[in-house]
Amino acid sequence: LHPPLGEFSRLVSTLTIGPLSKPVRTESGEMTDSISIVKGTLITISGVVINRSSAIWGPDAKEFKPDRWLTEDVIGKAEEVRGHRHLLTFVDSPRTCLGKYFAITEFKV
Repeated sequence: LHPPLGEFSRLVSTLTIGPLSKPVRTESGEMTDSISIVKGTLITISGVVINRSSAIWGPDAKEFKPDRWLTEDVIGKAEEVRGHRHLLTFVDSPRTCLGKYFAITEFKV
């Protein structure tokens, strides 16, 4: 299965401090757990990579296991992913996929 859009972009509208999932070392040698993102920066996020990340879903992340999304009880790093059932398939924002509710209705039928 291949999504029509494997990634999505957002333009940062105000100065934002973004948290990191784990600390990183800066060029100066200091450790930080957040980054400053200035207004006007274009950010691209790969929903495909996040939906298949073993760091988020565990070692079997690339296996198709619909049971992970059929329950509200999601554990670990997946809880941090915003979106329908903790997936970025439909993108969770005011610009969500127009087919989101159609697809969800199809699954329920």
